Order: sequence, then structure tokens, then C-alpha cells
Amino acid sequence: PDLAAALVPVIGAPRVTNLRNENNLRFLENVVDVSIRDLQGEKDDARAVGNVKLAFERLGAWKARDAKLLLDPERGHDADLAIVDWVAFLGGVRREPNGDHVVLRAIGPARARWVEILAVDGTVGEEVAPPQPSGWDRMDDLAKRRFIADAADQRTARLEATRSAPGRFDVKSRGVARFRLLLAEGTFDPAQPVQVVWNGRSVVKRVPLSKSVLLGDFVERFDRRFLPVAELR
Repeated sequence: PDLAAALVPVIGAPRVTNLRNENNLRFLENVVDVSIRDLQGEKDDARAVGNVKLAFERLGAWKARDAKLLLDPERGHDADLAIVDWVAFLGGVRREPNGDHVVLRAIGPARARWVEILAVDGTVGEEVAPPQPSGWDRMDDLAKRRFIADAADQRTARLEATRSAPGRFDVKSRGVARFRLLLAEGTFDPAQPVQVVWNGRSVVKRVPLSKSVLLGDFVERFDRRFLPVAELR
């Protein structure tokens, strides 16, 4: 995982329903930078196929890096693995652990690369029970799925962090009460204060080097390609 990452769903589907709090489509934006090949038979369960199509509709809107849905119109709950050139696909995926831009969606504490949500606010929760809009009975199935997915988004914390220059970060969030940034060598100057603009509010702080941050993160993750030497909360 320190070198490459890819996803290959095969005749599976994300969940949109709120039944038993199983909605996981709300986290889909977390994989926009991961290469994906999804193999699905179009004659499979209509709900599953609909969820897959909705997922790739969203990935397309987010301009996902390399996400492709391979939908076979003649197959049901079945897939032909031979339609993917696996050597070319897997040989071309690379993991970048310390890029300049990170997006993280979560409903509680969670980590993505060099950002971590430490706490969410009261607008965030696992349960999603929006009132049915007027005209619900006249909406087609896809429209209903979109409505539920949009409602789940509003109950999901989202944090987007961009490193504009060494020691300069722009953070936009919704539903996030507290977070931290993990800083590796070269991403900031320990002799200079670090500036974070969070939802338009500027915070400037000096960030000391920390052996405990470095060792704690390595013990937790064993990732030699990303070694944080400081944290900013």
C-alpha cells in the first residue's frame, strides 16, 4: 500500500438506503484519486445496478482520476475478468501519499493522508431520515436515490485541504468541529509560522518538530513514504 492502490469491485454495489444505517455512498468522494475498474452485469439486480450507475455519475462529476464502469449488457450477476488488461492497469497505478490536495468525508473521527478529522458537530450523524418532498410518488427510482444520497451528504462531514505553498494551507469544511494536519519535511519551515485559512478564518501558529508524532504515526501505519514530523491542531 505504500506504493500502489486500486479498487476492483466485481458485481457489487454501494448502498444508498438508510435501512440499518448502511448508506456508504456518502463516503464515495474519498476514492476519487484511486484507480477503479468496476465489473458489473447490467441484467443483475436493478437496485444494485442503479446504485453503481449513481456512484459513477458522482465520480464523473467529481472528475475522478481513473474510474471506469465496465457494464456488460448481456450479463446478470456475473462478470468477465478477462476484459481488463490487468498487467497494464495494475502496472499503471501509483499511490501518492503526500499530494497537495485531500478530500475526506466521514461521520466521525477519520484519517486521509495528511489530514484527520478529530471531531464532528451536531449536523453529522449516521441516520438519515429526510422528509419526502412533494411529488415523491411521481419521482422515478433514480431521482429518489439522488434525493436520499443528497440528504446523506448533508449529514456527512466533509473536509477539503489544499497546500498552496510550504507552510500555507487552505481548509474548507462542513460538519467538522476539530481536525489536525500532519506535516512532513519539506511541507513547512519549522523556523516560520504555519498559516491555515479555515473557512475563511486565518490561523497562524508556530509548529514544533515532534518525535512523538513521527514515531506514533509510523508505528500506527508503517508507511515509509509519508513520515510526519509535526502536527497542527
